[in-house]
Amino acid sequence: MCDERAGTSAHYVVEAGRVACIVDPDRRAWHAGSSKGNHESIGIECRPEATEGDYATVAALVADLRAVYGDLPLKPHRAWTSTACPGVWDLGKIDRLARGVKAPVKVSSGGTSVPAAKPAVKDGKLVEDGRWGTVTTSALQRFLNAKVRAGLKVDGRTGPATWKALQRFLGHPVVDGVIEHQSYRHTELGNGISPNGWVFSGRKSKGSKTMRRLQKLVGVAQDGVVYEGTTKALQRWLNAQ
Repeated sequence: MCDERAGTSAHYVVEAGRVACIVDPDRRAWHAGSSKGNHESIGIECRPEATEGDYATVAALVADLRAVYGDLPLKPHRAWTSTACPGVWDLGKIDRLARGVKAPVKVSSGGTSVPAAKPAVKDGKLVEDGRWGTVTTSALQRFLNAKVRAGLKVDGRTGPATWKALQRFLGHPVVDGVIEHQSYRHTELGNGISPNGWVFSGRKSKGSKTMRRLQKLVGVAQDGVVYEGTTKALQRWLNAQ
């Protein structure tokens, strides 16, 4: 997939404990088999074995991507083109793992029930859990509407309009709605271990300039990479406003 002559690519290639980013998720990859799919989706290439370790790492990636791009739905490759892909992979399981919801459990009636996810708001305040989901995004959108008259729809979905409003509030010199390299730091040493213990590889990057400004605002290390610590600090900061 790194061979330009192959005519195919993906944003991420994942196996248990390892994520490789080969196309920036802000850019279009040639992965879906259709122009619409390539334009509208982020492609994750997964091992066909689908081990529990593979599931855990893919789910962690999905959770982090949603923290940046909003509550993205999961679609199989066959939604875009005629293929047997994703094979044995269970997208529902990935979704549950990414949301921190346990697998369905049997109940006496013979049906199933899914335990509710932990609440994101308690006593009118954001739960400082480090998960940048729809509730935290909605709180940020409300704040930006009040501070910079952004006129955002408070829907919990991140996108260019929300990022532009954030850039204006932060005094960023470029207001383009683009937050480059938001999810993962492509280590300057080639391969490295993230704060969460997963291994990443990719090209050199210093992270997002917009996110470095946000990190300065909320009082954490300014590396331009949004991890749990940055999100917790943002939640704490929003609670204090």
